[in-house]
Amino acid sequence: SLKKGIRKEACWVISNICAGTPDQLQKLLEAGVFPELLNQMENGDFDVKKECAWAVSNATRGTPEQKEFLITQGCIAPLCKLLTVNDPTLLMVCLDALSHLLDHAKQFDQSEKVCNLVEQAEGLDALENLQEHQSEDVFNRAQQILEQHFGGGDEDCGAEIGVADAPAAFNFGSN
Repeated sequence: SLKKGIRKEACWVISNICAGTPDQLQKLLEAGVFPELLNQMENGDFDVKKECAWAVSNATRGTPEQKEFLITQGCIAPLCKLLTVNDPTLLMVCLDALSHLLDHAKQFDQSEKVCNLVEQAEGLDALENLQEHQSEDVFNRAQQILEQHFGGGDEDCGAEIGVADAPAAFNFGSN
Protein backbone atom coordinates (compact mmCIF):
# COMPACT_ATOMS: atom_id res chain seq x y z
CA SER A 1 0.00 0.00 0.00
CA LEU A 2 0.96 3.63 -0.37
CA LYS A 3 1.14 4.22 3.38
CA LYS A 4 3.47 1.23 3.82
CA GLY A 5 5.76 2.62 1.12
CA ILE A 6 5.81 6.04 2.73
CA ARG A 7 6.57 4.54 6.16
CA LYS A 8 9.39 2.46 4.68
CA GLU A 9 10.92 5.48 2.93
CA ALA A 10 10.56 7.66 6.05
CA CYS A 11 12.37 5.02 8.10
CA TRP A 12 15.07 4.81 5.41
CA VAL A 13 15.60 8.59 5.68
CA ILE A 14 15.75 8.34 9.49
CA SER A 15 18.25 5.48 9.16
CA ASN A 16 20.51 7.65 7.01
CA ILE A 17 20.35 10.50 9.51
CA CYS A 18 21.21 8.02 12.29
CA ALA A 19 24.30 7.05 10.30
CA GLY A 20 25.44 10.67 10.21
CA THR A 21 27.30 12.69 12.81
CA PRO A 22 26.58 12.51 16.55
CA ASP A 23 25.06 16.01 16.29
CA GLN A 24 22.68 14.89 13.54
CA LEU A 25 21.71 11.82 15.57
CA GLN A 26 21.15 14.02 18.62
CA LYS A 27 18.74 16.26 16.71
CA LEU A 28 16.80 13.17 15.68
CA LEU A 29 16.68 11.84 19.24
CA GLU A 30 15.50 15.22 20.51
CA ALA A 31 12.79 15.35 17.82
CA GLY A 32 11.11 12.39 19.53
CA VAL A 33 10.93 10.01 16.58
CA PHE A 34 12.30 6.96 18.40
CA PRO A 35 9.13 5.84 20.21
CA GLU A 36 7.29 5.57 16.88
CA LEU A 37 10.35 4.08 15.18
CA LEU A 38 10.47 1.34 17.84
CA ASN A 39 6.71 0.85 17.53
CA GLN A 40 7.09 0.33 13.78
CA MET A 41 10.06 -1.96 14.38
CA GLU A 42 7.84 -4.19 16.51
CA ASN A 43 4.49 -3.89 14.76
CA GLY A 44 5.10 -2.65 11.21
CA ASP A 45 5.27 -4.58 7.96
CA PHE A 46 8.47 -6.56 7.44
CA ASP A 47 10.03 -4.03 5.04
CA VAL A 48 9.34 -1.24 7.53
CA LYS A 49 10.75 -3.30 10.42
CA LYS A 50 13.91 -3.81 8.39
CA GLU A 51 14.44 -0.07 7.84
CA CYS A 52 13.72 0.63 11.51
CA ALA A 53 16.30 -1.96 12.54
CA TRP A 54 18.88 -0.25 10.32
CA ALA A 55 18.04 3.08 11.95
CA VAL A 56 18.45 1.68 15.47
CA SER A 57 21.64 -0.13 14.53
CA ASN A 58 23.09 3.04 13.03
CA ALA A 59 22.09 4.97 16.15
CA THR A 60 23.95 2.48 18.36
CA ARG A 61 27.18 3.87 16.91
CA GLY A 62 26.48 7.20 18.64
CA THR A 63 27.89 8.67 21.84
CA PRO A 64 27.62 6.85 25.19
CA GLU A 65 24.76 9.18 26.17
CA GLN A 66 22.94 8.42 22.94
CA LYS A 67 23.35 4.67 23.48
CA GLU A 68 21.99 5.05 27.00
CA PHE A 69 19.03 6.99 25.61
CA LEU A 70 18.30 4.18 23.14
CA ILE A 71 18.36 1.62 25.94
CA THR A 72 15.98 3.69 28.09
CA GLN A 73 13.67 4.17 25.08
CA GLY A 74 13.25 0.39 24.95
CA CYS A 75 15.14 -0.62 21.81
CA ILE A 76 16.42 -3.94 23.26
CA ALA A 77 13.09 -5.81 23.05
CA PRO A 78 12.32 -5.03 19.38
CA LEU A 79 15.91 -5.92 18.44
CA CYS A 80 15.60 -9.25 20.25
CA LYS A 81 12.23 -9.94 18.63
CA LEU A 82 13.84 -9.65 15.20
CA LEU A 83 16.48 -12.28 16.07
CA THR A 84 13.96 -14.92 15.00
CA VAL A 85 13.59 -13.79 11.36
CA ASN A 86 15.07 -15.76 8.49
CA ASP A 87 16.95 -12.88 6.89
CA PRO A 88 20.73 -13.07 7.47
CA THR A 89 21.30 -9.38 6.63
CA LEU A 90 18.64 -8.22 9.08
CA LEU A 91 19.95 -10.63 11.69
CA MET A 92 23.44 -9.16 11.36
CA VAL A 93 22.04 -5.62 11.67
CA CYS A 94 20.24 -6.57 14.90
CA LEU A 95 23.22 -8.52 16.25
CA ASP A 96 25.52 -5.55 15.61
CA ALA A 97 23.12 -3.21 17.40
CA LEU A 98 22.82 -5.53 20.41
CA SER A 99 26.57 -5.98 20.49
CA HIS A 100 27.14 -2.20 20.53
CA LEU A 101 24.64 -1.76 23.37
CA LEU A 102 26.01 -4.67 25.40
CA ASP A 103 29.58 -3.39 24.91
CA HIS A 104 28.40 0.05 26.06
CA ALA A 105 26.76 -1.48 29.14
CA LYS A 106 29.91 -3.41 30.01
CA GLN A 107 32.03 -0.27 29.67
CA PHE A 108 29.76 1.65 32.06
CA ASP A 109 29.15 -1.12 34.60
CA GLN A 110 25.58 -1.72 33.50
CA SER A 111 25.92 -5.21 32.05
CA GLU A 112 23.45 -6.76 34.46
CA LYS A 113 20.73 -4.24 33.59
CA VAL A 114 21.11 -4.61 29.82
CA CYS A 115 21.58 -8.38 29.91
CA ASN A 116 18.39 -8.65 31.96
CA LEU A 117 16.57 -6.63 29.29
CA VAL A 118 17.90 -9.05 26.64
CA GLU A 119 16.78 -12.05 28.70
CA GLN A 120 13.34 -10.56 29.42
CA ALA A 121 12.85 -10.05 25.68
CA GLU A 122 13.75 -13.73 25.05
CA GLY A 123 16.91 -12.53 23.33
CA LEU A 124 19.13 -15.03 25.11
CA ASP A 125 17.10 -17.94 23.73
CA ALA A 126 17.17 -16.35 20.28
CA LEU A 127 20.96 -15.88 20.47
CA GLU A 128 21.40 -19.53 21.47
CA ASN A 129 19.21 -20.62 18.56
CA LEU A 130 21.29 -18.53 16.15
CA GLN A 131 24.29 -20.72 16.97
CA GLU A 132 22.63 -23.21 14.61
CA HIS A 133 22.00 -20.69 11.82
CA GLN A 134 23.14 -21.64 8.31
CA SER A 135 24.90 -18.31 7.86
CA GLU A 136 28.42 -18.51 9.25
CA ASP A 137 28.45 -14.75 9.91
CA VAL A 138 25.23 -14.92 11.94
CA PHE A 139 26.46 -18.00 13.82
CA ASN A 140 29.82 -16.36 14.64
CA ARG A 141 28.31 -13.04 15.72
CA ALA A 142 25.71 -14.70 17.97
CA GLN A 143 28.39 -16.91 19.50
CA GLN A 144 30.66 -13.90 20.08
CA ILE A 145 27.88 -12.02 21.89
CA LEU A 146 27.05 -15.04 24.02
CA GLU A 147 30.69 -15.58 24.97
CA GLN A 148 31.45 -11.91 25.66
CA HIS A 149 28.29 -11.03 27.55
CA PHE A 150 26.56 -14.20 28.75
CA GLY A 151 29.49 -16.54 29.37
CA GLY A 152 29.50 -16.42 33.17
CA GLY A 153 32.66 -14.37 33.72
CA ASP A 154 32.93 -11.63 36.34
CA GLU A 155 32.43 -8.78 33.91
CA ASP A 156 29.39 -10.15 32.08
CA CYS A 157 25.85 -11.08 33.01
CA GLY A 158 26.69 -14.57 34.14
CA ALA A 159 23.55 -15.99 32.58
CA GLU A 160 23.90 -19.63 31.77
CA ILE A 161 24.02 -20.41 28.10
CA GLY A 162 23.27 -23.77 26.56
CA VAL A 163 26.94 -24.64 26.16
CA ALA A 164 27.47 -24.27 29.92
CA ASP A 165 25.18 -27.25 30.53
CA ALA A 166 27.49 -29.65 28.70
CA PRO A 167 29.75 -31.90 30.77
CA ALA A 168 33.21 -30.44 31.31
CA ALA A 169 35.05 -33.62 30.38
CA PHE A 170 34.34 -37.03 28.90
CA ASN A 171 35.57 -40.21 30.54
CA PHE A 172 36.13 -42.59 27.68
CA GLY A 173 36.57 -46.25 28.57
CA SER A 174 36.14 -45.80 32.33
CA ASN A 175 33.31 -47.81 33.85
